[in-house]
Amino acid sequence: IFLLHSFEIRIRYKQPRQPGKSCCTMKGAVLLLLLGWRSVVHGHGELITLSGSGTTNPSKYFWEIMSLFEAKAMPAVKMSYRAVGSSTGMHEFVGADNPDKNYTAYSDFGSGDVPLSQEKYDAVTSAGRTVVHFPFLLGAMSFFHNIPNLPTSGEYGLNMTGCLLAKIFSRTITTWDDDEIVAINPSLSVPSGQEIYVYHRVYGSSTTHGITSYLHASCPSEWPSSMVGTSVDWADGTYDAQGSGNMAAYIASVEYAIGYIDSGHGHDDGLSEVELENSEGLFQSSLEAKARGGVALAASEGLALGVVPTDPTESFANVSLHNMPGNVTWPIVALSYIYADVDQTEAESTGPLLKAFMEYILTDDGQSLVEDYNFIGIPTAIMDVANAAIDALSLDSDETKWKFETSTQAGAGMKDYVISGKRRSYYEYAISSNEGDIEDNTDLFSDYATSTSLTSLTARVAALESDADDDDDDDTDDDDDKKSSNGGAFLLGVFALIFAIIAMVGSLYALYLVKNTKKADEDQDSRVHGEQKAKYSKANDDRSVMHNNPAAEDNEMLGNEL
Repeated sequence: IFLLHSFEIRIRYKQPRQPGKSCCTMKGAVLLLLLGWRSVVHGHGELITLSGSGTTNPSKYFWEIMSLFEAKAMPAVKMSYRAVGSSTGMHEFVGADNPDKNYTAYSDFGSGDVPLSQEKYDAVTSAGRTVVHFPFLLGAMSFFHNIPNLPTSGEYGLNMTGCLLAKIFSRTITTWDDDEIVAINPSLSVPSGQEIYVYHRVYGSSTTHGITSYLHASCPSEWPSSMVGTSVDWADGTYDAQGSGNMAAYIASVEYAIGYIDSGHGHDDGLSEVELENSEGLFQSSLEAKARGGVALAASEGLALGVVPTDPTESFANVSLHNMPGNVTWPIVALSYIYADVDQTEAESTGPLLKAFMEYILTDDGQSLVEDYNFIGIPTAIMDVANAAIDALSLDSDETKWKFETSTQAGAGMKDYVISGKRRSYYEYAISSNEGDIEDNTDLFSDYATSTSLTSLTARVAALESDADDDDDDDTDDDDDKKSSNGGAFLLGVFALIFAIIAMVGSLYALYLVKNTKKADEDQDSRVHGEQKAKYSKANDDRSVMHNNPAAEDNEMLGNEL
């Protein structure tokens, strides 16, 4: 305190000091800064932020958890995630071209459905950074088609092998009635020489990486390693589809098209999936594989075979869960990762928030939420790797770690750095309380759609049978149709004329009311004006009387005073 009173503490700006003017002089404020800066920075007024970027597939999952945190956390937090694709997420996490400092991350964390390539991993390691891969969910990728009259999944679906798909996407096979396709689909009925319309993703896509890795793993003779990556040179005669949304739209709208997309997205859009052969020769869809535990089994097999490292700080560049052994395994499985720096000391309060975010993902609530977005939670063996990644994070020792309140903790639940299950926003509450109604309505709609489809098909069969029976009476039917059509047109014209007459009468009546209302207003104004004029004239007469009679004026003044 003696030093603060003895010296002036000046904050000098970069601009030159003007003569005769001192810079901002602070006495006493420095004492507050020295003694209480921790409480000011980390009190209720602080807004702690966390921002990431990367793959689009789990983006809605991230956004929901971030919204929960913002509603439940104290002090306030602001969390955001940019769904820009795995390639961009890697680029922004690696930060090779960051103008502040090369190989410094633009983001607090990155995310992708593929691991960091060996080149990127070596680059960040050489820059002095240690990174972890945090696996948090499993996704199934698959091929979807638009061949009419085939089911979306299951029995009588379109059987496909890895080599057949490699030939289709390389344009070695170009028609649906090719002998190799018909050989494993004997009941397939398509027009002769019907072309296959092949759609593929453009730009950097983790789905493209997963699909091309599968094609190479299952049929290297038809799909070389040079055709593996997030972006490849596709054969002539194939068509571009930018993003998962456009891919789904093209498949849905173009008959006899085929493309690839993550399984959840494809089935959400009602697309028809191929029955894909796995390493044991079983043809199944991803829906059937999920129900049989085949997606999680692929990840467990990958860890047992040493494909997935047990140390999260090692390179994951060679992790590929394609054609894993197992009788019910799904052959195209992707692990989704969060990329994070081990050293979180310079991140200050953001580091503990990132750790809490990762911890929540591994909770029962976090893993069950995965299934709401048609993904699969990670099996126990992969969970151990994810927990090791969290444990590897190094936080600033001066920063407070977050705690979770799952059951009521009187007093402790109101302290800072608590994410409380008892604290909610109205919007989150309203959405969660309506989930049951939404599910009921969805089931009702599904039942209605199924019933409607069945009714439609029954009616169609009946119509075809009727056409076959009455083929000789086509001309008579046409005449009847014309008469019926003319009669309908005549009735429609009569109704239109009647409606026009009613509208005209209504308009005339409305005009009559408006004119009468206006006239009544004018009469009212005239009457009011006359009354005001008469009142004004009487007032002047009274003033004249008072002017001629001073006693009367005095009495009036006395009355006013009283």
